[in-house]
Amino acid sequence: MEKEIKHLKYFKVECFKGLESVELNDIAQFNIVLGDNNVGKTSVLEALLFDEHPFTLLRRFYSMMSFKGLSSNEAKDYYNSLEFFFSNEKDDKVITYTVSYNQLQKNEFQFSIVDTNGMTEENIDNLKNNTLVDLSQLPNTIVLIKLNGMTNFYTTDINLYRQKKSAEISYQPFIKSGLSYDNDLVQFFSSTVNNDLKLRKEFISNLHFLSDEIAEITIDSTTVPNNPILMVLFNNNKRPIPLFMMGNGTIRMVRLILEIMMCKDNRLMIDEIDDGLHFSKMKKAWGIVLEVAKKYNTQLFITTHNSECLKMFKEVLEDERFEKIQKDVMVYNLFKNSENKVLNVDYSFKEFENAIENNIEIRG
Repeated sequence: MEKEIKHLKYFKVECFKGLESVELNDIAQFNIVLGDNNVGKTSVLEALLFDEHPFTLLRRFYSMMSFKGLSSNEAKDYYNSLEFFFSNEKDDKVITYTVSYNQLQKNEFQFSIVDTNGMTEENIDNLKNNTLVDLSQLPNTIVLIKLNGMTNFYTTDINLYRQKKSAEISYQPFIKSGLSYDNDLVQFFSSTVNNDLKLRKEFISNLHFLSDEIAEITIDSTTVPNNPILMVLFNNNKRPIPLFMMGNGTIRMVRLILEIMMCKDNRLMIDEIDDGLHFSKMKKAWGIVLEVAKKYNTQLFITTHNSECLKMFKEVLEDERFEKIQKDVMVYNLFKNSENKVLNVDYSFKEFENAIENNIEIRG
């Protein structure tokens, strides 16, 4: 059976963190989200972690909390951690998503936390069908999901869900700003290129713009006991070097390439793509990112503050190798109006190109 392609064409989120309402129209394969500090760029990327499956969505909420320093166990154990995702300006804890994967149909999805007081017998039966919760000790609050008018109830403890998406639950398609080496890179490398010589050579070739002396990358299970690590072998060096001992730019590119490959036919959110990359390498880095994403049909949502990064993005797309994908680019500029509400202006590539060439500020 062919894998379902999960590219968004339209996305709207309401009452998510500090975003009262943000709407992205005409979403393309390559999407850049711009804006001033604290306007909500990262929040938009986090909102795009949306998934129709309640287990996956809640798992992603908890993973976002761990990104911010709260341990996974703390996040799962405390319902209060979910409150951070709801608007501070609304009494009701309801997040509404409206999404479309084609141009024909929009689906509305609501995620909310409700009190169990006043639940009907029918509601409790629904909760029992969806979870393994002990009905003799009903929790004070539960999750209510509405999808196109259909209502279902779930517990905030995902360990009690009857239906779990085992293949994807441990992976979050979000590369946060400042993320450097972590053990997850070993898993990503193993699942994508380690056992395929052709893919591994292609992967290493994509890193040659950083150093053409990179000869091989392997998984080493002996140097650090009980902790496999990635090792990089250079042509001019007899001993391999642990990837975690290398610069942030190299580690960042390894992560970007591997995760783009992992998100084949799906979407990946990248916060501050230029993080760790020197401006002199940025143009080639953009070319690699676009080539790999195009090959694996990965939809990208990317933030940056960097004017050089945007200029290089424009120049890469003007190269004859990439001219055909200019139509697959959208740029969204977030800003706050006089009432402190977040709005956005949308740019096609041609409009973006014109703004860059005429020094029109579009970064918020």
